[in-house]
Amino acid sequence: MYRLIPLLTSVLSTDVSRAVRRAKRNAFVYALAGLLLVTAYVSALVGGGLYLAASVGAVNAAFLIAAVQVAVAALLIAVFAVIDRIERRRAQRHDRGRALATAAAVSALPTLMKSKGALTFSLIGGLALLAVLRSGGQETNAKLKKE
Repeated sequence: MYRLIPLLTSVLSTDVSRAVRRAKRNAFVYALAGLLLVTAYVSALVGGGLYLAASVGAVNAAFLIAAVQVAVAALLIAVFAVIDRIERRRAQRHDRGRALATAAAVSALPTLMKSKGALTFSLIGGLALLAVLRSGGQETNAKLKKE
């Protein structure tokens, strides 16, 4: 049993370092894309303001653009509030299921403690389940978002 610990540690550390590298790369790409999008957005606002200024005047164009910005921001806040509410409900359902599974596992623990073979088998099975849940978390979250 003790020979398995260094092997599991090396597997987990390898996955973590790869995940950290991927997260850093993704953060850089998303930051660069965000900067370019903000620049394009500002350019579009300036162009729209100049276009509107020719027909309705500079002050009215500025107020019109500000009103549209406030309306879009309010719409985004409302959409994200609904999404957050849905996510919280899903998390509560998931937590209830996890609590039930934990209670079942804890109730079976005294029986497993009587036999060393069953205890070892259950520990290895639990570690395998944990590894599968960690690796499949992103796919599961993507499936839940589609539903």
